Amino acid sequence: GNSINWYDRIMQTGFRNDINTSISGRNGGLNYYWSIGRTSNEGIVNGEKFEALRSRLNLDAKITDWLTVGMNTQFAKRNEGFIAADRGQKFNDRIDLDHTFNSRVYAKIKLPLGFSYEVGYTNRLEFQEYYNHAMAASPQNVVGSAERQVTKINEWQLDNILRWDKTIDKHSFNLMFLVYGEKYQSYFTRARANTFEPSDALGYSALELGTVQTVDSEDETSTGDAVMTRLNYNYDSRYLLTLTMRRDGYSAFGETNKRAYFPSVAGAWTISNESFFNSEFVNFLKLRLSYGENGNRDIGRFTALSRLNANKYLNVDAGGNVITVPTFDNGTQENTELRWERTKATNLGLDFSLANGIVEGSIEAYQNITNDLIVTRQLPNIIGFNNVTTNLGEIENKGLEFTLATQNINRENFQWNTNFNFSLNRNKIRKLYGDLDENGE
Repeated sequence: GNSINWYDRIMQTGFRNDINTSISGRNGGLNYYWSIGRTSNEGIVNGEKFEALRSRLNLDAKITDWLTVGMNTQFAKRNEGFIAADRGQKFNDRIDLDHTFNSRVYAKIKLPLGFSYEVGYTNRLEFQEYYNHAMAASPQNVVGSAERQVTKINEWQLDNILRWDKTIDKHSFNLMFLVYGEKYQSYFTRARANTFEPSDALGYSALELGTVQTVDSEDETSTGDAVMTRLNYNYDSRYLLTLTMRRDGYSAFGETNKRAYFPSVAGAWTISNESFFNSEFVNFLKLRLSYGENGNRDIGRFTALSRLNANKYLNVDAGGNVITVPTFDNGTQENTELRWERTKATNLGLDFSLANGIVEGSIEAYQNITNDLIVTRQLPNIIGFNNVTTNLGEIENKGLEFTLATQNINRENFQWNTNFNFSLNRNKIRKLYGDLDENGE
């Protein structure tokens, strides 16, 4: 004879709780910083919750006049396994945890004749756990189902940088040489079961009791490397020149096109620093021009490969018994010629400052041409594949940007500034599939 106020059972007062503490300091040649924090948020619905634990440690130690070492480390744990009260999920039991660990260690060495060397190693570890049990008593699930899945990720990066800085009279040189490598590995396993006998009371803790069981897994690996050299030249703060050449490699591309070269050049002329320039109104005037190429590698790690799909086929043997036959089928078409998507960018700019900084602004015109776009191209079904990832087409993006900032009033107790922006942008498809351009190429 007791009544239940379901609204009071479901609704609650939201609550946010953030606790953070940190210490930092300097002792001789040692700089340190350490922090730890915990977040616990609850929504207005019972069970609507999020928890996280985070910690960070930074160390920088000057061992000698020529050697400095350090580390930057982060750890985080997130709990997203809470289930908000809902008529469709009052019979669910869930655990959803995500652990991440990121750390970078480095060493910096000063060498004679203006040279310096830096080596850095970065490692990222991630461990994800997901367990879910939908009880058989649920109106949406009369047989009961459960699953558990685990994902492990290990990723590292190693970079070596050699620098040379030299100033001779009015000439300044900065030369950098980079060698870089990386590797990514992930391991995923998921097990599912439903129709438990005699009961699903143990849920994901006893998947072997499920009459229908499925298991799937997927492991991924990729590697990358890069070599780059860059020269910065400055003459008397008037003429600036930057030359860069980079070669990047990524394992996901076709067997014959895993690496590509990307050059760039940029120059600037500070006209206001010239001896012939004499203007009381124009305080700063700089002309910039640059051209560069870069690549896009945002593709799946096995996109260029022909992948096999594992299945099971029910068959009847000579004795009339139903047997399960494992099969493999080719689900994707390989493309050994798959290559980097490339963007060629040209930029022309003018920076200026007028009336002792009261008016400042810039004018920029740019053109970006992207070719060898990485797209999924549809294929006729008669050849056995629906599509293939390939390079095709060319698009153009160009525009004009103008920015202006003014100091209208600048007094001790009152300031009035104005910012104005104008931009004009146009996108155009220049080539599509095998189309010819206006020159017949």
